[in-house]
Amino acid sequence: MSGEAVVVSTISAGTVGAVLAFGGLMALGSLAYKMAKTHQEQRFFDAQKKAFEQKKKLTAWQDYQMNQQKSMEALNEKRQIALDAFENLHLNLEMPEVKSQKNDNTPELGAQAQVFLDTDEHSQVEQHLAKLERWLFALPAKLSEHESSLIPQLKTQFDQLKTQSPRLETVESFIATAKLSVSQLMTRLDKQQQQQAQVLQQAEQQLDVLLNYQHFAESEIETEEIAALQAHLLTILEQKGRSTHLSALSLLAKKSAHLKQGIDERLEQQATEATVYKRIHHHMESMGYRAIRQQGEPIQSWEIPGGEQVRFSLQPDFKLGFQVAHERTQHSDAALSLPETAFLHQQEAKWCNDLPKLLMQLQKDGLNYRVDFERQLPDDGIPIVILETVDDLLAAEDERTHSQQNAVKRYLDQ
Repeated sequence: MSGEAVVVSTISAGTVGAVLAFGGLMALGSLAYKMAKTHQEQRFFDAQKKAFEQKKKLTAWQDYQMNQQKSMEALNEKRQIALDAFENLHLNLEMPEVKSQKNDNTPELGAQAQVFLDTDEHSQVEQHLAKLERWLFALPAKLSEHESSLIPQLKTQFDQLKTQSPRLETVESFIATAKLSVSQLMTRLDKQQQQQAQVLQQAEQQLDVLLNYQHFAESEIETEEIAALQAHLLTILEQKGRSTHLSALSLLAKKSAHLKQGIDERLEQQATEATVYKRIHHHMESMGYRAIRQQGEPIQSWEIPGGEQVRFSLQPDFKLGFQVAHERTQHSDAALSLPETAFLHQQEAKWCNDLPKLLMQLQKDGLNYRVDFERQLPDDGIPIVILETVDDLLAAEDERTHSQQNAVKRYLDQ
């Protein structure tokens, strides 16, 4: 007999959290699993809509986002300038090889030929120094002003080079140094741009998490913690040091991840509870049971077809408790009469036959439940519930209204 019964998960009874909700209690891909996921996704969708509207009105974020995007555009412009400068240097100052006129079939060059080569080298040096000067001093100021630019040092070194009557190999070495300097500048600009994009992405991810999850906060502690993290994030965004941003955002992400994990587990448990309630309610109604609940509260009991009730409880570990109870229309301390007891056990037997049907339907839904404990109600421990009729409820409401009117009258008479 199942006058009292406890139903538990067949997989992981006693465990709460994410593993039980979607990996233990519910079969993956089952109707129950899909219902719980849909329930949870709808809550996230509603929260995201609210968060999106808040985000649009958050002036501090809009200003930060605009400034970051402008900064990345400026870095991209500087990188393009540096690339153009590198290509110009490569095209205009690439040194041709000085071909030696000595070979195995001709005699060695004399002094006159050497003078010719020296003169040709001097001419090349002069040409390249002139081109270098035009190249250096035609570079846009944006490249020279960048904090990692070596252009100012190159200009100083070039001024020194011109006074030294340099050899061709010295000029070639300077050209190689100039190429390397511009290449390194492009690399730094790339890295800086990527870093700023990363900061912007991480900052937006953190803001979205905090704006979304503030709508799931249920305790004062959660509400205060989310508000504090939001304030801390906006403080980080006001700082100018990008390296500070990354480290500070990383620390903030760890704190918000811990908070998010706790809320996610609660949301998953609530989604699972809602699904269990819905499926049990659906199957109980299909078997002819009528739900009895206080307004706005979850189902606490069902009326057995023909009379009496089955009281119901859902525990945090998803255990289900069922207990048959006797109905009386008014309070009485008198023991149950023989007819009352006989009728109760008759209805208890009906519930005993229906409980396996309920479990079978829940298992078809993908809810892995089994009976862990059951027994017949002892005659000396039968619970009794007072069944309030419509007339009782109306009379209680009239009495409350009458009491309020009297209270107002006494106040006016003073």
